[in-house]
Amino acid sequence: MSPTKRSTVNKRSVRTVPTSPCSEAHFATFPADLIKPCILSGCPVGGLVLDPFAGSGTTGMVALELGRKAILIELNPEYAEMAKQRCNVTPGLGV
Repeated sequence: MSPTKRSTVNKRSVRTVPTSPCSEAHFATFPADLIKPCILSGCPVGGLVLDPFAGSGTTGMVALELGRKAILIELNPEYAEMAKQRCNVTPGLGV
C-alpha cells in the first residue's frame, strides 16, 4: 500500500501496538501508543480525560502530553503514587 493511500485508511478493529517497558512494579501497564489514538479522536485540546482505573497513570501521562487535562481514579495508594510520578504533576495543573 502506498504511503498516501495508507494515511487515508480508517483504523481497523485489530491494531498492532508494540509493547513498551515500565520500570515500576505494576502488572498491567499498557503502551502509550495504545491510548493515544483514543484521546486524539475523543477529546479536544484542553478537554478532560477520565480514567476511573488509573493504575500506573499511562492515560494521564498521554493526555497531558497531548494538551488535555486528566482525572485519574485509583484505589491502591501505591499505584496512585506511581501514576502521580509518571504524570510529573505540577500542583494545580492537569491531573
